[in-house]
Amino acid sequence: MRKFKVKVNNKEYLVEVEEVERREAENFEEQEIKNEEHEKSNARTEITSPLAGVVNQVLVAEGQQVKSNELIMILEAMKMEHEIRVDNEGVIEAINIVEGATVEAGDILVVVE
Repeated sequence: MRKFKVKVNNKEYLVEVEEVERREAENFEEQEIKNEEHEKSNARTEITSPLAGVVNQVLVAEGQQVKSNELIMILEAMKMEHEIRVDNEGVIEAINIVEGATVEAGDILVVVE
């Protein structure tokens, strides 16, 4: 075991790390990559409002297939229009707002699966 001092958010922690053989480490990394890919393929993403404003346009419908970076909504805040886009491709599972609705920062607008 090796000890390391780690600083996270200006708070220090003392951690112990076990050394493993190279082959064992490679197997672990491969499994981690497979797990991440599986999680991404089954990911449920909540698209939240980046700021308070009014929903001008909803450009998608529930059940609609969307592509990565696709424009799904226009939000008006501070007299400017802000584009809301999806991060990953998927299917619109739920739309939690309607056009003309007032939203707060952090409100869940759309759920994509």
